[in-house]
Amino acid sequence: MARIYKLIQFSVLLALYSATAVAESYFDFYGQTSLEFRAFEQAPLYDNQENGTGFSVSFEPEFFYEFDNYKDSIKFKPFLRFDPQDSSREHFDVRELYWEHSAETWYTRVGINTVSWGVAESNHLVDIINQTDFVESPDGEEKLGQTMVQLGIDREWGHLSFFVLPGFQERTFPSKEGRLRTFFHFDTDQTKFITSEEDHIDFAVRYEKVLDNFDFGISHFSGISREPSSIETGLNAAGENVLIPVYDKIDQTGIDIQYTQGSWLFKFEGYSRSGQGERFEAFVAGFEYTFFDIMNSGADLGLLAEYSEDNRDDSVAMPSLYDNDSFVGFRYAMNNIDDLTILGGALVDNKSKFRSYIVEAETRIGDNFESSLEARFNAGAGKDLELGLENEDYIGLTISYYF
Repeated sequence: MARIYKLIQFSVLLALYSATAVAESYFDFYGQTSLEFRAFEQAPLYDNQENGTGFSVSFEPEFFYEFDNYKDSIKFKPFLRFDPQDSSREHFDVRELYWEHSAETWYTRVGINTVSWGVAESNHLVDIINQTDFVESPDGEEKLGQTMVQLGIDREWGHLSFFVLPGFQERTFPSKEGRLRTFFHFDTDQTKFITSEEDHIDFAVRYEKVLDNFDFGISHFSGISREPSSIETGLNAAGENVLIPVYDKIDQTGIDIQYTQGSWLFKFEGYSRSGQGERFEAFVAGFEYTFFDIMNSGADLGLLAEYSEDNRDDSVAMPSLYDNDSFVGFRYAMNNIDDLTILGGALVDNKSKFRSYIVEAETRIGDNFESSLEARFNAGAGKDLELGLENEDYIGLTISYYF
């Protein structure tokens, strides 16, 4: 494993050195810094939990350099958050640091990168390359950087990508003092690997194609699961009850399809997975219908509905939050000069009747600023990993400066 990291570092350094020897090059530096305020409506449910209300600051610059007549490029995108209220959210990660070489019909990337797959709004099933940065966002959309070697091939018959994935990042969880934690908090100091973390390399392949009104992708992943394969209960050094994440090797074959017909979007994601007890399947399916140019205002309104199912055996695999859940919502885009957009909806557990309501809105302020609002409210008695979230209603406001 150490040799692989050294090879990747050498490749990026060699590319940087080569860049100084060519005349046709381009450099750019940009990014964003954000001030976030989160306010929790209710007091913490557990002892030792921080109130969680207060400010945090994040910094996410991007460095981009093209050279060798623009056939090669290097991108560096670190992420840093400082949060005096919640130490579990205070962290640093390299989202991207890779060297890319592009040819006419293929490209390679070597280094650290983030890759996104899938089409659904409420449940991201096939998106498995990167680990979830759960302390950044509970919806699973924020990802940690993943070390990889990627080969992409573009042909008339579609796009084919191969991934070699050395190294592994554990999922981030709120600490005992943090908000948005479960009934027992996760003790990542006791994380277990059924397959050795240091001796294992993951692999993945994906095929994508646009065919008439269909966009579809087929993928296969073989490696350590990005979500804990199971959860054990135990005691920490202080004698407190904790959850211990356990990671195992899995094989997952997934498919995602989006069909466009006029104002309709039909979406489907699903996979079949082995390695966590008996092989099981999961899927999310739904639609989005958009009313364009409402009353000649230029604004669009989309209505969304999705259903998720997961038939894993909860006695041997970590319970899914989407084992029998429905999502209904809307997406509003004003399409004005400030690009105001609003997403709202409700995710309902059809078994426990636990409900989570979300509202996300963002708009530009002038040329360099953007404001975003996120609100999450929970109702009902949850089960499994939903336990303890009933007091975790919050509103977050973020002001970002882009440079």
